[in-house]
Amino acid sequence: MIHVVIGTKAQLIKMAPILYYLQQRNIPYNYISTGQHKEKIDDILANFGLRQPDYALCEADDITSIQKMMTWSVKIIWRTIRKKKEIFRGDKEGIVLVHG
Repeated sequence: MIHVVIGTKAQLIKMAPILYYLQQRNIPYNYISTGQHKEKIDDILANFGLRQPDYALCEADDITSIQKMMTWSVKIIWRTIRKKKEIFRGDKEGIVLVHG
């Protein structure tokens, strides 16, 4: 399984052609969103004709301050450790694809 982790709108724009390729060829992938730019990412997904994430690590407003970033970071780390089997669907041999 290919696990694609995307957080920011810039990452999604750069990864959109890859997601589109996988989607058009029916190659299974697990799209994991970190939830950094939720509102903007929904628009970008719609514009590229891409599906919603399979798993969202955090459903929050856009991060606009250092305090929100700190809170978000702790939540993401905690949820990833606590729910890694659910997030990665129990896959121990897959590929994790991230931008940057």
